[in-house]
Amino acid sequence: MKPTIGITTATGWENHREFSKVSHCYADAVAAAGGVPVYIPIILDTSMADDYLRTLDGLLLSGGDEDVQPHHYGEGPLHGLNNVSPDRDLWEFALIKAAMAQNKPILGICRGCQILNVAMGGNLYQNIFQQCPGAGEHYPQKTEMHHLYHSVTIEQDSLIHRLFGDKLMVNSFHNMAVKKLAPCFKVTARSNEGVVEAIESISHPFIVAVQWHPEALISHHSHFIALFKAHVDACKSDPKVN
Repeated sequence: MKPTIGITTATGWENHREFSKVSHCYADAVAAAGGVPVYIPIILDTSMADDYLRTLDGLLLSGGDEDVQPHHYGEGPLHGLNNVSPDRDLWEFALIKAAMAQNKPILGICRGCQILNVAMGGNLYQNIFQQCPGAGEHYPQKTEMHHLYHSVTIEQDSLIHRLFGDKLMVNSFHNMAVKKLAPCFKVTARSNEGVVEAIESISHPFIVAVQWHPEALISHHSHFIALFKAHVDACKSDPKVN
């Protein structure tokens, strides 16, 4: 059977109602990589996270417009902090904890990279343009998501290096970024000016996160499907925990 990959969602509002939403590009990427995509709504009862993960083979932490609340890493909000979603933060922390307890592979994308680092004890630049000296533009306002925007340099001895080599052109849509790295991770890619662009676990069999948006690139740059295939393959070999 194909492995089932749970994809986290964001909160949306329309016609006075609240919805769970996420770009269909995530499901398209998972399906193209050989997995079965399953959307995970935001649940207020975080105790259900363990039950959710028992029905899934892997977890994909999606991106989104909500910034991770800085009080989770001991800071107050700085000028420029965007949308926040307290319910999403708490739900994704619970999903990450459950996935790790059940040894399920995790792939984080953009916000997913940030929430992973915070969940494991790291912190973030709330706004790299204000806080990260020398940082270039990482959130172009009039660029389509499938356009390659800047390069990253990739560390050897990493999954990202095995998939993509030493250098890679990526897209970019983020204001926040990893600042202090959580102890369980290593940095595996940076932009030219040093912004963290990918991290991987040094202890868990498969926790990989990137700051760019590969799900939006695969239709125009097919080599990015390799990351989703690596995640799906890890989920095939990862036994469910009963």
